[in-house]
Amino acid sequence: MPKEYRTIQEVAGPLMLVRGVEDVAFDELGEIELADGETRRCRVLEIDGSNALVQLFESSTGINLSNSKVRFLGRSMELGVSGDMLGRVFDGLGRPIDDGPEILPEERRDINGLPMNPAARSYPEEFIQTGVSAIDGLNTAINDDRKVTFRYFDWTPDGGKAYRRGGTPYETNPVALCVDKHYYLVAYDPAIQDYRHYRVDRMEYLTVTDTPRDPLPEQFDLGKYVKTIFDMYNGRTETVQLRFDRALINVVMDRFGADAHIRPDGDRIAVTAPVEVGPTFYGWLFQFGGQAELLAPDHVRRDFTEHCRQALDRYRGDDTPSS
Repeated sequence: MPKEYRTIQEVAGPLMLVRGVEDVAFDELGEIELADGETRRCRVLEIDGSNALVQLFESSTGINLSNSKVRFLGRSMELGVSGDMLGRVFDGLGRPIDDGPEILPEERRDINGLPMNPAARSYPEEFIQTGVSAIDGLNTAINDDRKVTFRYFDWTPDGGKAYRRGGTPYETNPVALCVDKHYYLVAYDPAIQDYRHYRVDRMEYLTVTDTPRDPLPEQFDLGKYVKTIFDMYNGRTETVQLRFDRALINVVMDRFGADAHIRPDGDRIAVTAPVEVGPTFYGWLFQFGGQAELLAPDHVRRDFTEHCRQALDRYRGDDTPSS
């Protein structure tokens, strides 16, 4: 019979800290029994010595720290399956919600899947029409191994377009389309014997030619190339310590997820996580004002302080009351 614990230390949004646990593992399923006998499900997110940080699958409302108890079930998430499930309606935990009887499972199946790795996935081989002419044209060229030509421009400060190469068309060998907020074309340039990338929304007069694409070098790792070109805009990786108001728990979970060590810290939430340090991260953090604090490391905190100071310097003197 599973051991029961009455050592719930803290509850913060969907997170709960249980102290003094034994033989409990990451991703293990648990049950919380309230004082009135109601049970709710949870899952272990992290084990730190004898402390377990768990994620609640249901509301934390009504969980009394002294009167509620937790038991861990010694298994990960499973679903009891049976032919009797056909035509029935269930909630996300596999419980009937159609007023029908409970299912008597013929077997139990593990429903935990591996996380997606976009850099390692197989790219679609069939052309998918999007209705966007440039994207559809590039998909056609990639699918048919054809070269493309286009004019490429930069935006000017006044909103105009400055065409590179004086407006002379580019001719290149399209390899793949990638997305990171914007569509990018990855193409092979035999003149430099290397790959280049272009923002699709800055390409004009795209033409799919009848010229076959040049042979591509072997052993090209598209996933590694994409990660390299997108990461260079983000900055260096650092493990930082942060503190947030509890009201931001959902924002914190969405931003950091399983990559972070998230724990209650008094009336706030403490987070230790790897981030790409730079203006993008600083801008994200700055939006929360006094609800968030960057604690460590010291050199990152100093960089963030300087980033904020430079932004505020732009508005010095703007606080003079208008007449």
